[in-house]
Amino acid sequence: MNTFAKAYVAVIATLGCGVLGVALLNWQSADLTRLAVLLLLGLAAATWKVKLPGITGTISGSFLFILVAVSAFSFSETTLLAATVALLQCFWRARKNPQAVQVVFNVATLSVSAGVAWLSAHALLQAFRSQSLILLLVPAAVLFFVADTGLVSGVIALVEQKKFTTVWHECHGWSFPYYVLGAALAALITVSSRATGWTASLFIVPAMYLVYSYYRFYVERATRERLAVTIDEQEHEMLVSTQ
Repeated sequence: MNTFAKAYVAVIATLGCGVLGVALLNWQSADLTRLAVLLLLGLAAATWKVKLPGITGTISGSFLFILVAVSAFSFSETTLLAATVALLQCFWRARKNPQAVQVVFNVATLSVSAGVAWLSAHALLQAFRSQSLILLLVPAAVLFFVADTGLVSGVIALVEQKKFTTVWHECHGWSFPYYVLGAALAALITVSSRATGWTASLFIVPAMYLVYSYYRFYVERATRERLAVTIDEQEHEMLVSTQ
C-alpha cells in the first residue's frame, strides 16, 4: 500500500476501535438470551458469502441481522454483532489466511458502518418524535450500505490509484438491490417479533437464504459474462494488431 492508503486504513482502524470502545464501555443489553440468538444467526449468515468481482472481499447475508439489531437492539449490541460477524467472515473458507491489517480493517469497517446506521437512524426518530419502523430502517439500510461499500471502495481506489466512483460502481453498484431486499426482510422480522415474539419471526430467515442464493447466482453469471466480453475484446485487439 502507498502512504495515502496506509493512512486511510489507520484512520478507519482508529475509528473502529473508538466505536467498539464506546459500545463496550457503555454496554447495554435488555436480554442476553435474545442477543445470543441473534448473534448465532448473524454468524451463520456470515458464512453465506458472495465473491464480488474486482476485489478480494466478499459480501454476506449478515447485514440482515445487523439491520434487525439496529431496529430492536442497543447501540452496544449492534456494534458487537457487526464486529463479530466481520471477524468470522474474514476467516470462513478463506482461500488464504488474511493479513492482520485486512482483519482489522474489515472489523473496523463493519463496526463503523453499523454504528453510523444505528446512531443516525435513531437520531432521526428522535428528531421527528416518531416510532415508525420505516423511518428507522430505510435510512439505516441506506446509510449502512453507503458507509460499508464506501469505506471498502475508498481503500481499493487508493491502493490501485483509481477513481473512487469507478471502483464503487464496478465492485458494489449492483449489490444495492440485495441490501434493499435484506432491509425488507429485516422489517418483516422486526414486525413479526413485536407481534408474536422472536420465535415466530425466525421462520422468515429461510427467505433470506433464498435471496442470497439468487444474488450469488446473479453475480456469478454477471462475472462470467464480463469475463467473456473481456476475452473477446482482447482477442479482437490481438487480431487487429497482427493485420
